[in-house]
Amino acid sequence: MITTPNTNSLTAKLLKSKWHRYMLEHLVYFNKNSMEKLAELTGFKVIKSYPCVKIVNLNFLYSIAKDYKQFLISQAVTVLHLIPFIKKINFPILMGELTYILKKTEDK
Repeated sequence: MITTPNTNSLTAKLLKSKWHRYMLEHLVYFNKNSMEKLAELTGFKVIKSYPCVKIVNLNFLYSIAKDYKQFLISQAVTVLHLIPFIKKINFPILMGELTYILKKTEDK
């Protein structure tokens, strides 16, 4: 099992170069097609893939929006962040990652 940022995700497409998953420590980026190709080249097969849902609160989104200067998200989160009880509510969100379950293929 592996979870990676998904370059074909809606958040990646909307935020482009300001997508918070583009980080220096990520040497390679994947999407479903590239992960399937890598799995095949290394003797594995992707048997399942699904979007990774994260449980976050506005404090977390506020720090991302502030650090990555994502204007629309930043403005909305900044306003909501001023309401004390809202910033502590946890909610599920798709942040642009895919989880893959791989299986070793049999040698022939």
